[in-house]
Amino acid sequence: MANKTLFKYIGATAVGVTLVVAPACTDTWDDHYDDLGTAASLTLWEQIKSDPNLSRFAEIAETAKYYKDESHPVPGYTFKDILSSAQVNTVWVPDNDAISEAEFERLKDMRDNDGYNLQTQFLTNHIARWRWRLTNAEKDTLYMSNSKEVVFDKGARTIYGVELGKANIEATNGTLHTVKGIIPFRYNIYQYLKFSGEVKRMQEFVLANDTLYFSESSSIEGLPDENGNPTYVDSVYFQTNMLTGYFADDASSLTDNLITSRKGLAGSFNNEGAEYIMMVPTDAAYDAAYQMLSPRYEYAPLYIDREKSTSITSPEMTRAIANTDSLRDENVRYDIAAPLLLYLDNQGRIGGEDGAPWVMDDFIATKGEGGEYLLNTRGDTLRSTATWDKSEFFNGTPIEMSNGYAILSDKWNMPREYYSPDVDIKMGYGCIYTEAETFKGVLSYKSFPNNSYYEIGSRYGKISKDYFYLLKGEGAADNPKCDVKLQADYSLAYNTNAYVQKGKYDVYIIMVPYWYSMISDAGEIDSCYFDSAYVDSIANTQKVKMKTQIYYDNGTKKGASSKTFTVEYIPTKVDTVLCIPDMEFPYSYQNMLHSYPLLHIEASPTTADTKKGYIRQICIDRIILKSKEDGSVVTVDPS
Repeated sequence: MANKTLFKYIGATAVGVTLVVAPACTDTWDDHYDDLGTAASLTLWEQIKSDPNLSRFAEIAETAKYYKDESHPVPGYTFKDILSSAQVNTVWVPDNDAISEAEFERLKDMRDNDGYNLQTQFLTNHIARWRWRLTNAEKDTLYMSNSKEVVFDKGARTIYGVELGKANIEATNGTLHTVKGIIPFRYNIYQYLKFSGEVKRMQEFVLANDTLYFSESSSIEGLPDENGNPTYVDSVYFQTNMLTGYFADDASSLTDNLITSRKGLAGSFNNEGAEYIMMVPTDAAYDAAYQMLSPRYEYAPLYIDREKSTSITSPEMTRAIANTDSLRDENVRYDIAAPLLLYLDNQGRIGGEDGAPWVMDDFIATKGEGGEYLLNTRGDTLRSTATWDKSEFFNGTPIEMSNGYAILSDKWNMPREYYSPDVDIKMGYGCIYTEAETFKGVLSYKSFPNNSYYEIGSRYGKISKDYFYLLKGEGAADNPKCDVKLQADYSLAYNTNAYVQKGKYDVYIIMVPYWYSMISDAGEIDSCYFDSAYVDSIANTQKVKMKTQIYYDNGTKKGASSKTFTVEYIPTKVDTVLCIPDMEFPYSYQNMLHSYPLLHIEASPTTADTKKGYIRQICIDRIILKSKEDGSVVTVDPS
């Protein structure tokens, strides 16, 4: 019974167990389809039963139920029936010497108490569809009936490294070989997370996302019951794990009237045919990550729904959170797991896009050092920073899986820029909260291609993505104003979808000289802009004075606002201007949709100021909330 925990539920994957697997291409057609059944007189089952040295395997197979899925055995159907049927299979049967007394007892215990996993780990790990004969010295790569890929090395007379005994025992419905050991069963990453016993925190998380659902369309309907409800003579169930997808726009059961954007892994880490690498934190590393992230995920009991509210000062729609602690726990756990899975084929090629694709063992051995970045299955680009090198992702013990590698790590090795990110917003129409009382003026798109205006950009500052926006009043004497949604959307930022978390930020605006707008309108560069004295003089006639303020949620219906700051900018160059220092948000917006803080920007020159060179136009490239969290590592005692 000591091993039961390890084997319980193994095989319960979306891939599932099938006894129909296509043959590999390296063998010959005749190897699979010669009808040797015409020369043979016994079925596979009869061949196994006739050999006393295979009695242990026979006893297990004769009494082991066949399962359609983890929860549904086929009534009255065992592996004896499968090996007696017309379906053509090859079976590699461990002889009695290969199954010790202790192992035999363990297999019988699994048969009685854990039948589906006996099927997945042991029985279907020794059966493959079609005939596979020892006819030459080739190596055939084939899939066992549990979808595990193995190598049948005919020259070495081994199957997955296990030595063959008797070979090519033909039957009417397949071919039988005996083996001198049990063919190893290797976890895929999904199975390792659930059953290794080394990662209980991740195991709990993965189990919580397992989903078994009934497929009415795939099931065979029988006669209705006495109440007229349908019954099924063959019910088909599918099992999947929700982590294989995204969770955007998924309604959280832990909240009332609140939608959260939770994160799955977005990768089929139970797929036997893929090549994945996953950083897997130990329990101590998981606990340390949880303690480090949790303070940033404190949620308010009430948020403003910015998509439904019609007034900044009197919002008409609020969202109540039934259990803020549960929401924090849910989102922290999702965000610990979300960035950890890499798909080999998605990694940047060695030495650049024209380089060679990666080979798995080289990628692991070199820690991907030939690539510029790592790309996880969610599309996050993990680049080295001043405090984190991407090779740290691989710090740990690599454990080979049937579909890649798990890197068992005693630290959740993610950069501060990922888990406590800066919030980087590219100015544009989509980021403006256009309520009548908070928006006044005209917002204009201004093209400024750096390749065309290279000399200006190299002298006075480049524009991100070749454009910026001009905010101006509708009339010459109007001071324009707007509110900007503080939700990251800048595609070149380290974390392109960062949310404002609980904690402190310095709020910056990347300001653009108004004379950049004049160049954009003209479509050409006047030579006078290369004269620094001229630029200084024009800058003194285009100075900016503006007021800035943050609106944020604080658990009340109307929310709160920071104090107002007055910012001045002399436009001699593209410049990053600190507009609100040490802005402290009391609650997090992590993974929330339609609720976000706002940055109020309003030109504020007086009539007297305009006579001193101040204008009522504001040119903005981006807005950046720079996190002031230091990314301190929390160490948790493993005990």
